[in-house]
Amino acid sequence: MNSLTKAAQVISFPGAYLLSFWRRLFGLILGQNSAGTLLLTWFANLVVALPMYLLGFAVLGAFGAVPGNGGTLFFVLAIVALYLGGSLLANKYPTPKEARELWERIKAAEHLEVKIFGYPFALLMRVGAFVQASGLAVLLYLGGMGIYFIVYAVGKA
Repeated sequence: MNSLTKAAQVISFPGAYLLSFWRRLFGLILGQNSAGTLLLTWFANLVVALPMYLLGFAVLGAFGAVPGNGGTLFFVLAIVALYLGGSLLANKYPTPKEARELWERIKAAEHLEVKIFGYPFALLMRVGAFVQASGLAVLLYLGGMGIYFIVYAVGKA
């Protein structure tokens, strides 16, 4: 494990906690290591994280919340929403081992429908698991926030 991966895990710890909660919850309902558990975990994290992440951008952009201009509370809430949403988005994929097992199960499936509908999902899980495990997911979300702040600051100047 390199230092980028360790730093990404420390930065995005709220997302890791919620991901483990979803996995445990759906694992108890559907059974451990099922494709449905991985799909529901991914979808539940996305449903919670994406509105939070976009809300942070909307508050900063639409309301023009800046510190010291009467919008300090909105600015702090927007930063917290961006942090929590980005943390959750950076931790929505399974481990590389689970993604590989899902790929193998779909590959070994007998029904053609399972393969047709399962391969795109399994490919998404494998690529996402690699990006998350290497720590690049946190960099992508931090980069998106950085670009937004640069464009926002240039637009206000």
